[in-house]
This record gives sequence, structure tokens and C-alpha cells, in this order.
Amino acid sequence: MDHDRRTWTWRVRLARTQIRLHHEVKPQGRGSAASLTMHGPRLALLAYAPLARPALHRLVQP
Repeated sequence: MDHDRRTWTWRVRLARTQIRLHHEVKPQGRGSAASLTMHGPRLALLAYAPLARPALHRLVQP
């Protein structure tokens, strides 16, 4: 976790499948924008992405 850059990285594991996630929050206008970079097996990323989207939205929602 880097507080100054507002970034953090973590891993999600289920059985033998692992996804590495890098999260960043940046100022944008009067609010913030969040980004997520994911690394892992394609099928796992496709399954995880729809779950991550609403969570990111809630993170930067006023």
C-alpha cells in the first residue's frame, strides 16, 4: 500500500487460481477516479471483473 500515491496491490485466491489486483484512486475534477489492473488466468479475470466494477463505483461515489 502506498498512501501518498493512493495505490495498493492484493491477491485473490480460489483453489489453485490466483489473481493479482492493482488498485489506484486519483483525483478527477471535484471527485476521484478509481482504476483496477488485474493479472491472472483469462477466465478468472472475466468472472471477477463484473464483481469489481460496482465495488469500484461505490469507492468513488459521492
